[in-house]
Amino acid sequence: MRQRIGIAMALANDPDIIIADEPTTALDVTVQAQILKLFQDLRREKGLALVFITHDFGVISQICDKVAVMYAGKVVEIGPTAKILDSPAHPYTARLKSCVPELGQGKRNLLAIPGFPPMIDNMPSGCAFASRCQKVKQNCYLTAVDFTNVGQERGVRCLFPEEIKAG
Repeated sequence: MRQRIGIAMALANDPDIIIADEPTTALDVTVQAQILKLFQDLRREKGLALVFITHDFGVISQICDKVAVMYAGKVVEIGPTAKILDSPAHPYTARLKSCVPELGQGKRNLLAIPGFPPMIDNMPSGCAFASRCQKVKQNCYLTAVDFTNVGQERGVRCLFPEEIKAG
């Protein structure tokens, strides 16, 4: 009920965009489905843009057209949802995806991302993910990494991105 009240309050001023930060966290699947349907209906009926912040890949695949993956306060990968979930370009996105069980895939060991994110008051001069990355090379630590295009409609902040599937 609180989520619905929050959504109603957000709609009171007839906005063009809604920012929803983890609106389905800690909900049972039935209520989660109702909230997601409500957001989808609002997008369709009112033409609203929705910035949906979540860690849930299932929710992302269900509601998002485009996804931006953030690490240490910066977007590290952006693109169409299906393409990013199918073939991540940034090593963080790939590792994050490997930490989540997949339905219907049987038992498998879930991976963990080693190490810890950088402290916000002590950010590294190079790539913030470098100390945790399996593809790291010396120049990853040296200077800030620019955002570059990789394929159609996709961008990544990485010197050594994963190979992405064509298409």
